[in-house]
Amino acid sequence: MSSIRRARKPPQEEEDASKLKFGEDFEAEEFLFISEVALLLEKTPETQKNTR
Repeated sequence: MSSIRRARKPPQEEEDASKLKFGEDFEAEEFLFISEVALLLEKTPETQKNTR
């Protein structure tokens, strides 16, 4: 009789943004700096005016 082995994932740590503990969804991601977000927000009204 053959036995089937199933790999068990280790229990996930609890996410807690206040402690900067993020889930696996955020492990290999790249994020924007606040200064980059500010530049995008500054440009947003200009692009919206041009598309109307």
